[in-house]
Amino acid sequence: MKIVSVFLLCSSLVFALPFKLNTKDVSTIKKAYESKKITTRLLRYKDFLEQAQYFHLVKKLNRVNAYINKIRSKYDKVSNTNTKENTIGDYWMTPKEFFIAGSGDCEDYAIAKFFTH
Repeated sequence: MKIVSVFLLCSSLVFALPFKLNTKDVSTIKKAYESKKITTRLLRYKDFLEQAQYFHLVKKLNRVNAYINKIRSKYDKVSNTNTKENTIGDYWMTPKEFFIAGSGDCEDYAIAKFFTH
């Protein structure tokens, strides 16, 4: 039952967000330990976007900033090895990756804010 409800919620989000959830995304969310939290986060973001479309510019900027700043911060992992193949370095997430992960670093916040309109 839990898997069916997560699938239905994810399916309803496919066309409601500024980014599209593909079948791989839905599968990843369904398999995730925190699948319900991810789905809830995406639904809240969708609701926020629906409300924010009616705000004037300054109010929208303030609300987007406050909304996205509530997401927890997390630095990119950097490998201790010196080889290019094993170094993750500074990874910039797409807004979709940022909201699914539920955390990110400063660039991820900036990118998510930029694409939230």
